[in-house]
Amino acid sequence: MDAFRSSARFQFENRQVIRKDQIELADRFLTLLGDRIGGGVAVEDTESRLAVSAAQIRQLIELLGGWGYKVKEADGQLNLVEVGDFVNDFAIRHYLSTKILGQKIHSYQSIGSTNNTAWQLAEQGAPEGTLVVAERQTAGRGRLGRSWYSPPRVGLWFSLVLRPEVQPSQAPGISLLTALALSQTIQSNCGIEAKIKWPNDCQIAGKKVAGILTELSSELDRVNFVIVGVGLNVNQTKSDFPRALRGKATSLAVESKHVCHRAEILALFLKEFEHFYLQFKKSGIAPFIKEIERRMALLGQKVKLAVGKDIVTGKVAGLAENGALLLETKSGNYRAISGEVSVL
Repeated sequence: MDAFRSSARFQFENRQVIRKDQIELADRFLTLLGDRIGGGVAVEDTESRLAVSAAQIRQLIELLGGWGYKVKEADGQLNLVEVGDFVNDFAIRHYLSTKILGQKIHSYQSIGSTNNTAWQLAEQGAPEGTLVVAERQTAGRGRLGRSWYSPPRVGLWFSLVLRPEVQPSQAPGISLLTALALSQTIQSNCGIEAKIKWPNDCQIAGKKVAGILTELSSELDRVNFVIVGVGLNVNQTKSDFPRALRGKATSLAVESKHVCHRAEILALFLKEFEHFYLQFKKSGIAPFIKEIERRMALLGQKVKLAVGKDIVTGKVAGLAENGALLLETKSGNYRAISGEVSVL
């Protein structure tokens, strides 16, 4: 299995070993080019601003080419003509603007489950904010033991290691916080309204675009760590989904009618989520309830809630201060901290 790792040296698909200083120089070069198609800069300016020779520029162009960034030189001008869509250490860090989340990255071409790997890393002492991301999962997991369809190079499949100093009873609120950050990221990046389906999904026009799996390691009165796993459908076409999912799932590309840059979306999500998470560690989920309710998919609708073997029916009234679902039932108000919801 090929792996992209944040360390002093990097090994890529072509087996070329690249030093960290070369990665940093390539990142500065890409920034100079404008990191978008059509961006460009004069060769002389590049040599001066990066303090490099013409030979080094050619090496940088070759290096970026291996990651899908195609640079052409013409008439003394360097132009970016093609932007790759890779989710690796280099691509993510180019857009990253967080202080905690994603400062340590473990990125893989293929992995069983990002949550499983993040859990193992957390048990080994991985710092808060450690990010595990993969181009493909072969054993991706959703809630209730379900599998998560994770094909290569079209989605975002990642997990975060969190170490919040909160009571174990507060930890489930992190799932809703993640959904809120996803909803805002999708809206700001794609201009699409993404609704939150309690407790752990995001939907666009009633179809699932993202799922969240939160797993907790705790003792009676303290949280050891929380693993937040996210699967976000980004660039799938309708035909990319298995037939059984085509009426239930969608992607950002399908809904926005254009291909999205995955590393940029991931970095934007990490920025949004970090902002919320730092406040959550101080004040819990309560300050976010109104905004989550505003984005809820099922608010005011009649639903069926499955809690283990029990079934409760009622109308969704909103959320309690701790993020529990509030239902208005024939026998009175009902509060659920977990369960599977479906529309009647």
